[in-house]
Amino acid sequence: MPHYNFKLQWMIRAVLLAATGLFLISSSLVSADSIKLVSMPDFGDVIDFELTSDGQFVVFTADMEIDGVPELYSVPVSGGTPTKLNEVVSENGVSGFVLSPDGARAVYVIDNDLYSVLVKGPKTESVKLHDDGIMIGFINISPDSSRVVYPVKEDIFTARELFSTPIQGGNPVKLNQEMVELGSIDCYYLVISPDSQHVVYRADQDTFAVEELYSVPIDGPASSGVKLNGFLPPGGDVAFKKFAVSPDSSRVVYVADQDVDEVDEIYSVPITGPASSGIKLNDPLPASGDIDSFKISPDSRSVIYRADQEANDIMELYNVPIKGGNLVKLNHKM
Repeated sequence: MPHYNFKLQWMIRAVLLAATGLFLISSSLVSADSIKLVSMPDFGDVIDFELTSDGQFVVFTADMEIDGVPELYSVPVSGGTPTKLNEVVSENGVSGFVLSPDGARAVYVIDNDLYSVLVKGPKTESVKLHDDGIMIGFINISPDSSRVVYPVKEDIFTARELFSTPIQGGNPVKLNQEMVELGSIDCYYLVISPDSQHVVYRADQDTFAVEELYSVPIDGPASSGVKLNGFLPPGGDVAFKKFAVSPDSSRVVYVADQDVDEVDEIYSVPITGPASSGIKLNDPLPASGDIDSFKISPDSRSVIYRADQEANDIMELYNVPIKGGNLVKLNHKM
């Protein structure tokens, strides 16, 4: 499930690429079989790069034409002339990109407009997916490579909301229901189900500053969305980045202080809801005990979680059926 937090990833990768370049320059062991993929002008740098899933192309951003203006290119891994992929030129350049799981398309951002283009080009085939947004920050492409899901503010005075659009172009569909005043989508993390049918996201959609969990069909409508967590106590929230969809796409497992504020416990609920069908998976916790982290088994039958469930600050491992039942401690008794 590709996604991109553009500015942060760009900065990190620029530092790593610079460090890698210094190492290669200083190394005397250069393979005779190496192929130079890109020849840069004196002012230019490769900023970021990704390899397509089929291993055929490298897609990268670089200021090859205008100093300080990164643009999007692709080049065969076997070498050749890079193909420029963005048709629009902006003084700000391409601020980030993400590749589809099938390796066929790149989705990229210029001046907060969202575009899609075939990795092999040409740039004239670029399709604008979303126009005149601001603060696009976290882009996801569905596992079947058919749709792009992204949070965006339409303008500075509106809430950040969630949209889905066909990757080859079409009409964007808003996925969230009406936001409470000052509410917003969590723009840093969402999950698309493995079957590409649902989007699970976190937002203070119903109550300002209370982060809850929602599921909605990936192609909408927003009215089909459901809240997944149960009623939260004052101060309660669904934990940041601590929710996942089972491999069979049937259930969502999440961590929240749903029963007692600041006591994180683990819950499982059908991806289509309702919240009343959710169940708590852990046994009662001691004072100050919490669920720390979890994994869902590949067969979607069980959840492995780490918690100080028996003694505070003694982290142990437990296995519990994803629909609830008798849990088993996996580590030896302490």
